Amino acid sequence: MKNDKLRVGIALGLAIGTAFGLAMENIGAGIAIGMAIGIAFGAALSGGDEDEGEAGKGSSPDSEDKGHQGLGRIAAEKNEDPGDDRDGA
Repeated sequence: MKNDKLRVGIALGLAIGTAFGLAMENIGAGIAIGMAIGIAFGAALSGGDEDEGEAGKGSSPDSEDKGHQGLGRIAAEKNEDPGDDRDGA
């Protein structure tokens, strides 16, 4: 599903970039700008990187059935220090 949204974003970016490049009379620069916009748009639509855990699924063996949670919460469940480097806390 995420890949489909990324592909749609890239396709839209290519189309927008082509139109922008024609208007600028420099198709190469327009496509480059459009692809950058399209990749950013597609990544925003897809919700970010592929390696982040999805809800209801663990992203590593240590976080089974926990979904995408903050490291502090996982560390608290394991009774570990979450890595707070402040002195005097």
